Amino acid sequence: MKDYADKVSRAGQKREEALEHYAIAEAAMFESRKIIGRAPGQSSNTEGTLFNLTASLKKILLVLNRTNPEALSLWGFDVVVGIAKNPGRRKKK
Repeated sequence: MKDYADKVSRAGQKREEALEHYAIAEAAMFESRKIIGRAPGQSSNTEGTLFNLTASLKKILLVLNRTNPEALSLWGFDVVVGIAKNPGRRKKK
């Protein structure tokens, strides 16, 4: 029984330790989301976030490369330039 009680005690201690680490990890993840701009209530319009800064940089690069938007791909943006096909009129049944 002593061995059993010892294992129960150690398991409880490890569980408490794991919960403390989990709380620390959750707090760090929330802080990183705030910096990125993905925390609840934030959007690309939230000043000072990475999301906002990236959107602003993209707008500046689009202005500088107005005639060649594909040049933004050099900066890591996925740019798709194409012409949509006109589907035409639907025939009545």
